[in-house]
Amino acid sequence: MITKTTDIYKGYLIPAERIEVIELNRQKVTDCIHLLRTTPLYEYARDKNQISTIEISMLDTPLSNTSENIELKEYLLRRIASLMSDTIRYDSLFAYLRIDNNKEALRQKHQEIRKKVMQLLDFWIKKGLISSYEEQKEGKSIAKIVISL
Repeated sequence: MITKTTDIYKGYLIPAERIEVIELNRQKVTDCIHLLRTTPLYEYARDKNQISTIEISMLDTPLSNTSENIELKEYLLRRIASLMSDTIRYDSLFAYLRIDNNKEALRQKHQEIRKKVMQLLDFWIKKGLISSYEEQKEGKSIAKIVISL
């Protein structure tokens, strides 16, 4: 027996109230928005499994939290969480980190990033987030990483 239910939401898409003067952490804030509960669109996406979550402990990696390392962690975790494709190309990673892929002088920087990527992936293997990874070549250069959950 199959039953179908339809929910109709009637109300504000952002259930919030505006606060004009408030003291927050001993500082005066003149214009704030106080969310009263999670938004209906977020709840719908969560219920339909359209939002992925990763434990916060996955951010506590052996790499220091420089701005570049934070961007690198964020990029890799987002790609692993969505994992629409099990492949991460280094050229797209370098572009995301705003590292030019064509200059010979940046070869050392590319090697440094690859080393950090392997450190992060090894850490996430130990934590159980992924099961394995493998770097693959295209021609003579290492071009991509294939990740297995």
